[in-house]
Amino acid sequence: MRTRGILYSSDDEGAVRQVKEYRPRINFEVANPFCLKEKFRLSSTDVEQVLEQTGIYLHHETPKNHALSPEQQLLIALHWLGNGCQYHGVADMHVVVKSTVCRSVNAVLDVIIDHLFQEITPRENESFVDRYGNHSINTLMICGPDMNFFCVNPNWPGATHDARVLRNTIICNRFDEGWRPFPDAVILGDPGYEATDWLIPPVFKTRITRQRDASTIITKKQGAKKAGKVILVCAVLHNIARMEDFPYESRENDDEDYSKENQNARIQRLLQFF
Repeated sequence: MRTRGILYSSDDEGAVRQVKEYRPRINFEVANPFCLKEKFRLSSTDVEQVLEQTGIYLHHETPKNHALSPEQQLLIALHWLGNGCQYHGVADMHVVVKSTVCRSVNAVLDVIIDHLFQEITPRENESFVDRYGNHSINTLMICGPDMNFFCVNPNWPGATHDARVLRNTIICNRFDEGWRPFPDAVILGDPGYEATDWLIPPVFKTRITRQRDASTIITKKQGAKKAGKVILVCAVLHNIARMEDFPYESRENDDEDYSKENQNARIQRLLQFF
């Protein structure tokens, strides 16, 4: 009795071994700059910049099985990070298998963490279950006036209080010791933090919950360690994208915008909300 599914047997005269066919990978070449950024969330210049620093670590030593190039691995990871869709959706878009998407995402995350950011190793335990019963990570992120992230810490479980996370960061110690990035600099925080001479929480409790929901989704699907890596990599890529969106322009001669009177007026308007 012949078993169903056997492709080749030495006992079968005339049987032919099935040759594996590789379908061409598609949707990597996007000529339109807008479409490129819409799909991968970075411009071609940003992609080249990231690839220049990480491509050597993504290169496969063997061309067997039509291995993906570093650029293809990076674009697959960017597509997944930028859309938040499932692996099979990205796989269908680029005509690869789901496991290839998973390996590409993991490889790109590790390379960017190792070479563009510091390594993080959050532990897996019950402390990642927050007070809402969801698996989540309490991520501290400090954003500057130019919308770039200056500090990102996704090491703490979701059950940890915000104030404790801040107290155990280097930036908190530096501010307590008197360091300031510029004179009279302060950080605007949410109601989870205590007011200090350098941190101002709002008077009205208007807590934002979207970041908690996002971290919950990532943590449930990927685990705390990978979720932390995704957060760090997204912050790095965000800063790279911001460099091109809002290039730095010197305002040394812009006396009107940076006069003492206008600075005080902006501060007073800002304090009305805190």
